Amino acid sequence: MLQNNKKTKISEMDRPYARMSKTERVRKRKTDFRKKAIFALTAILMTMGLGVTLFWYFSFDDLDLKDYVAISYDGYDTHGTAYPRINALGKYSMFLGMLNCQIKTSSDIQNGTLQNGDKIIVDVEYDKDIANQMRLRIKNAELETEVTGLSEGKELTLDQLFENVKITCDGTAPELTVGVENENTDAFLKSIPFEIVDARTYYDKGDTVVVKADVTPEEVTKNGYAIEKGTDGYCKTYTIDNVDRYLRDVNEVTVDQIRELNQAGAKLFGDAKEYGLRIFSEANLMPIWINNKTTFQWSNPRLQSAYFNVLKEEYFGQTEVHNNDVKLVYLVTLSQADGVSCETQVVVRFTDLLQKADGTIDLAIDSGKIIAASYKKSNIKELVNDAYNENYEAAQIDLN
Repeated sequence: MLQNNKKTKISEMDRPYARMSKTERVRKRKTDFRKKAIFALTAILMTMGLGVTLFWYFSFDDLDLKDYVAISYDGYDTHGTAYPRINALGKYSMFLGMLNCQIKTSSDIQNGTLQNGDKIIVDVEYDKDIANQMRLRIKNAELETEVTGLSEGKELTLDQLFENVKITCDGTAPELTVGVENENTDAFLKSIPFEIVDARTYYDKGDTVVVKADVTPEEVTKNGYAIEKGTDGYCKTYTIDNVDRYLRDVNEVTVDQIRELNQAGAKLFGDAKEYGLRIFSEANLMPIWINNKTTFQWSNPRLQSAYFNVLKEEYFGQTEVHNNDVKLVYLVTLSQADGVSCETQVVVRFTDLLQKADGTIDLAIDSGKIIAASYKKSNIKELVNDAYNENYEAAQIDLN
């Protein structure tokens, strides 16, 4: 029997499987094929995924917030306050308009007490979902910056704060109306309202007025000032002086002043036709007429008494009233052409005597006028004591 020594030719693909049976080789080839196919597919998918990732990445716009954040400062060096804001301009204005930003500082640095050289951080808050929807990639949402540009504070004492604030007075004390004028030329100081604390309707000479600067320490600092603050805040007390003042007390009317008033009052007596008929009637005397006219005349005035009358405070400001008056009571002879006469009491009044701002006394000589005359003393007594006028208080003047 002849042996078949012919060798079976093995392909290159089957060489790794030469020692395997035909069945095993088939199974092994299928397994390896599956692995290669999975590897190839994985490589393809990975390549596709990288492309998607790259496409997704490059489809976003970069938005660097440092290009849109601005910082302004109020106050002064060591008392500075930073105010961050977003400039919502350009193609991203809609998104930028939705952002909020705030200042972050370290524990030893506070916004409000900043000084040049301090490091602060601007923290910008934004909605990440909205950013993704708008295909925006945000950069520098936290920006560190150095405080610069704060000037030195303008230091003022309380006296300097009120240096150009003036009290204005209108009228005559004690019926003065008082106001405040701010004559500062500095823009900030000019803007401060200065107000009278517990303002009254009327003021007298010597009264004090408290004026308050209606401004907060925060506003002062914000505008770059360091102003001394008193226990009552930004206040100053003024004393009303250098004003005209009505005489208000009987002791302010001197004997010498009464003598001067008496001299002026005595000159008012001449024609008496205004009062003659009534007084002759009171005295039961018969008047005469010459050319259809009476001939009554005053003569020989003699000062009998004097009274000082002061307007009560509750009647201040009323129209057609005077603040004070001096009433001089004279005994005067009333006579007519036939020689018939009687002794009559006559009242001469001077109104609104005042002390001028320079200290001199104005006796209001020009205001003197005869206001009453009567044969009956009781009528005169009631008049000079203001029995018919509740607006005034009367006091008799000592002529000695």
